[in-house]
Amino acid sequence: MQLIAYAQRNKPPYPRLARENNWAGEVTLEITLRADGQAELGLRGGSGYDVLDKLALDTYQQALHAVPVPPALRGRQVKLEPLRLVYRFVE
Repeated sequence: MQLIAYAQRNKPPYPRLARENNWAGEVTLEITLRADGQAELGLRGGSGYDVLDKLALDTYQQALHAVPVPPALRGRQVKLEPLRLVYRFVE
């Protein structure tokens, strides 16, 4: 939950190219917390627009670096539930 909250608080602006073309879509990310404390982030399902996929990956990569792994999960590998993100520009 801290990861999602951090990403929401620090999300970058909607990409200009996506806004100008009225692009919207759903991105699904996979996150695995490794036993060594590092995280692996992958794209499970793309939006159909590289710019939105990159936005999702960049946003959550930053969040993974900023939010510490909870103590209860340290020392073991944990695959989190897929994270579904919906991108739609609203003025």
